[in-house]
Amino acid sequence: MKSKRAGTKMVGRETIGLIIGLAIVILLVLLMYNLISPYFDKDKQTAESYFKTLEIEIGKAGQEGGGEFSMWQEEEDTKFYVVYFANRPNFNYGDITFISSGNNENHICICYVDEGKSVCDDCANLNFPATGFLSNEVGEESKVAVRGDKLKITKQEEHYLFEKIS
Repeated sequence: MKSKRAGTKMVGRETIGLIIGLAIVILLVLLMYNLISPYFDKDKQTAESYFKTLEIEIGKAGQEGGGEFSMWQEEEDTKFYVVYFANRPNFNYGDITFISSGNNENHICICYVDEGKSVCDDCANLNFPATGFLSNEVGEESKVAVRGDKLKITKQEEHYLFEKIS
């Protein structure tokens, strides 16, 4: 169809539909590639997701009711852990040695074990020490939260209280 003004062809609905269709196909191909790409690490993405949720729940600790956090994962080869390092760079839990990076002041992480080596990349330093279930003071038995553990997080005067509620 010709335009009356400049004598150029107008873009028809079919052409617009074709362009949109091609864009959707390209987008789907890119998404599928990212899902099966060797650069996609399911364990790393899962740990990041758990950590974001943990940060949100710690942020709720000072509010009425506090925050609650749990990890519900399918029974898979990879197990995830909530690890509070306190002020230590590492500690042992069973036959696993968790190693933390950073300045390790009130350090909390979501960790997992990959090919026999612990990975603790998703971490933050809490504003206050953690007490209760995750205290992990030197000389105490090391504790971590695992699949199925539900934690209640409340802010006390000068510390976070982590209580295991299931």
